[in-house]
Amino acid sequence: MNKGLLDEALRYCERSRTIREEISDQVGLAQSFNIIGFIYRNKGMWDEALKYCERSRAIREEIGDQAKLAHTLNNLGVIYMNKGLWEEAMKYYERSQAIYKETGNLVGMALTLCDIANLYEKQTRISEAEQLLEQAVAIFENKGSRELNNARKQLDKIRELQLSASQK
Repeated sequence: MNKGLLDEALRYCERSRTIREEISDQVGLAQSFNIIGFIYRNKGMWDEALKYCERSRAIREEIGDQAKLAHTLNNLGVIYMNKGLWEEAMKYYERSQAIYKETGNLVGMALTLCDIANLYEKQTRISEAEQLLEQAVAIFENKGSRELNNARKQLDKIRELQLSASQK
């Protein structure tokens, strides 16, 4: 997947999913569904991504895997955002944020802040996006996260949009 070979990654993940189903590994099965959904998300196949991430969400809720549930909810938010269902996306982002806060996962919170900032950018709520990205950058800096550079690039882009809008 990291090499961009999504179809090949999908084949391996489907094999893994089958094995996890055979041995009734619910934790692993939820992970497989989430990763398969993520691959479809990267392929821009939103309905397929939604189907698999929803299956992951259902299992994670059933087994009470809150830490991983937040990640799946965030994936669902991204999918709904890209389907143009912004209110639905925000519901998933808010649920994800609440779980990340409850579990103390600041990096997860910051990742979701970046995704909410993407949503705000699509809604031309640029100053709100900038505020969220500033929070995310601060968290990533504090935690030494590898996501710091991506968040900084996203913040720079938002600031350019802000500057462009103010010059008009």
